[in-house]
Parts: sequence; structure tokens; C-alpha cells
Amino acid sequence: MKKSNEIVIQDINSISVELSRDFTDEYLDVEENPILLLQPIVVTDLLFKIMTDLKGNMFRTSNKHLFDPKEISQNQMKMDLWESEVLNTDKNVLMKAYKTSYFLKNRNKVLMTKALDFLKTYKHSIYTFQNSEGEKLTTSGGLIKDWNFLDKSGVFQVEISLYWADRIVRLQPEKWNNLRTDILSSIKNIKHRFFITWLIRIKKNKGTAIGWMKLAKRYGLNYSNKYDFIRGFLMPLKSVLDNKEINGTWISFAYYDVPEKPNQIKIVPYDVRPEEFAKLKPEGKVVIQNNRLDNERNEINYQSKYLKRRHELSEANIKAFKESTIKPDILAFKVSYKKFISEIRKEGKKATDFLDVDFIEKWKKLYS
Repeated sequence: MKKSNEIVIQDINSISVELSRDFTDEYLDVEENPILLLQPIVVTDLLFKIMTDLKGNMFRTSNKHLFDPKEISQNQMKMDLWESEVLNTDKNVLMKAYKTSYFLKNRNKVLMTKALDFLKTYKHSIYTFQNSEGEKLTTSGGLIKDWNFLDKSGVFQVEISLYWADRIVRLQPEKWNNLRTDILSSIKNIKHRFFITWLIRIKKNKGTAIGWMKLAKRYGLNYSNKYDFIRGFLMPLKSVLDNKEINGTWISFAYYDVPEKPNQIKIVPYDVRPEEFAKLKPEGKVVIQNNRLDNERNEINYQSKYLKRRHELSEANIKAFKESTIKPDILAFKVSYKKFISEIRKEGKKATDFLDVDFIEKWKKLYS
């Protein structure tokens, strides 16, 4: 029999969650909490599943949201239900049961218990907060207050902290970002996952410049130079997000050199939605196109500098190669260069075996 102070969170089949920036700053800041980066991937699988299920019982009260206006009354009803059933009563435990197989196909109970224990001990403290009526509530623990396995069933039950539930579900206008949990689940690098929680906060098509060493340090990466950081960390993630079979309706990003600040890199998120661009008003298209032209110029400069350094090209050769091959179609060049590396590897060679004139001649042999 269910105890009177328990609430069972109903399941929800959602592929996204509105991520509160306050919660991100307090709970998901990997600079302040680098221990997050050392966890197995199942920790974030469980975390975002809990968040999605919590959000299923709450919608914004403001009309500044992405839902159809016709749904406002329905959303308000759900918000009222959340507040009356959870935050404005003496019911103090949120409960939810999950199957281990949902997170781990091999049903590894040991790994699952370690994930549960981490979310129980991480940020464990005593918290006092106010509900919507200004009443003070005090609770203790981590996001998960407690958990238990039902013997031999592969099912475990979690009790959720009211404080963290409140931090997750409450959204202030303009202070949240949409996170696609279905795409996140296809990314098996936990550092890439936390990079995405930062990426979704950057203004689309405009981007931000940041020191590459600052980024590398933030995500616990040990690269000796910017180009290795790009090739080893940014490129693999961008490749996943650019794949329209996985992501045709969300975001990817571009990365560029900042010519006047060689230790910085510019990160520019953009929608992987060509059909949406066609619907924009002319002035909106102009802004995006101008930004893309600036970004393309930066990308051409970046690729030219990278090629010059890697293949030790003379000024005359890189200038001619840039004009004839890189500048006319930067995307085509990047595809061709990947094929170039693939071809020379088949020959048992590496990039640095082809320097200056030798590189130019080998390129001509493969593509002329």
C-alpha cells in the first residue's frame, strides 16, 4: 500500500526537457564540480530521465513559452496540479520506479547502484526554500534522497528531494534552454554531454569567443595545442550533431579561429533546420547570412593556417592553395582533406610525410 506522504511521478515519453539555467549553474557546473566528468555515462542517463519525468508534471505559468497559445489553459492546470499536489502540502517524498534495463541493457546492478549512490551523495546538504505561497520548506540530501532495489525484479525506486525538484521544474522567463535528451543519449562521451549543456546557452548564429585552454581545462582535457583540441574534442561532436539521421531538428555548431586573438576559438551554434531558414522574413535571413559569411571567412583562414602549419607550406604555396582549393568551397575542401588523409593512411603514410611541395604534388595527383 502506498504511504500517504508519497507521490508517484507518472511516466512521460518525451525527447526533450526545458533546462533551467539556475539548475545548470548550481548542479551541472563542471568547473566547480569536476567530479561530474569522472562519472559513468549512466549517471547522466538517469539524471536527465528523472528531470524529464519531473518536468512532465509542470509547465510555465508565463505566456513567454514555445507552446501553442491554445494549450495555455491546459498547461496552467498542470502547473496548478504540481503546486497543489507537491509544493503546497505536507507530502514530502516524490517517488518513481524504473527498470534497470531502461538504462543498462546488461542490467548491471553494481553499476546502477553506483550511479544511484552518486546522485544521492553529490550536493548532499540541508536546503531551505520557499514554495509558491512563500512558505518555507527545509529538506536534506542530494537530488536522490534515497533509493532501493526490489529483489530479483531489476526494478529500483528513487525518492527525489523536493528542493532539487523545485529547482528543476521552476522556470523564470528567458532563463531556460531546451535540451534534446534523445540526441544526448546517442552521445557516449560524458564530457561532450556537459559541453552541450553549455552550448545550448550560446546565442545561435552569433556565437561566443573563448580561450581554447579555458575550454579544455573546463572539460578535463589535456591537449598541447588548439588544433589537437579541435580535432580530438570538437570535431567528433560536431560530426554527430551534423548528422541529419540523428539530428535534423536541433542544433550543431561551427568553430573558428579568432585572428586577433590566436589563443581563442569562436563557437557558433546553429539550427540543423534548412527548412526553417526558408520560412524566415527577409531581414532575418540577411542577419543570418551575414553572420555565416563572417564565420565562413574565419573558417577559411583557420583551415589555411592549419594546413600551412601541418604541411609546412611556404607563403607562396599556401596562398595559391587557399585561392584555388580552400576558398571556392570550404566544405568541399574539408571533405576532400579527410579523404586525402584516408588515402595516404592506406599507403602507410601520415600527413607529415608530405611537406610543402610534396603535399601540393600529392594533392594534385589525387584530385586533378
